[in-house]
Amino acid sequence: QRSNMNDRMNMAPAQSAMGDRWGATESRGPPTRESPQPPKGRWERPRGPMAATDPVLEQLSYLRGPTTGMETRSAEPKKFTGRCRLFVGNLPSNFTEEQFRKLFENYGEVAEIFLNTSKGFGFVKLDTRQNAEAAKAALDFMPMQQKPLRVRFATHSAALKVKNFSQWVTNELLELAFSVFGDVERAVVIVDDRGRSVGEGIVEFSRK
Repeated sequence: QRSNMNDRMNMAPAQSAMGDRWGATESRGPPTRESPQPPKGRWERPRGPMAATDPVLEQLSYLRGPTTGMETRSAEPKKFTGRCRLFVGNLPSNFTEEQFRKLFENYGEVAEIFLNTSKGFGFVKLDTRQNAEAAKAALDFMPMQQKPLRVRFATHSAALKVKNFSQWVTNELLELAFSVFGDVERAVVIVDDRGRSVGEGIVEFSRK
């Protein structure tokens, strides 16, 4: 019996050494449950006082997880956007806002008008891009009091160019990502001749 006890005592240090060598440690006390860590590259919900005071961070926290179930955007174009705004030059000095409005009402619904008669130019916004293109084609170079009108699309003052994003980013995801900063009129991913994303896009907001 003493021999068996001595053998067991001699084997205990050897087993402990093997356990240390192979990283097997005996559990001491009840096991603790660790909170799962979020995967790298995924947005984590902001914590602390900033989470309750910053609405942008609060909305950005929801842009995580799979995007395969996102709703498809409506095919109907938005109305009265910055892409429907026209610049009109060579206007007569005695031209009134009522005359300016009637000039474009034949091509669609007019939302807003700006007229500077002293410098002979103005801006007008129509309801759709298609109607704005029709008005531009019909009125550009139209003679008015011995001067040809010049009609051009106005520069969008609230447009951003986005670069260096993944090729898997779609128009819907691009619009969703930037909608936390304001109302997005249009978000388009630029593609090459084969329809593949080049990692760049255009985001147009309703306000600057």
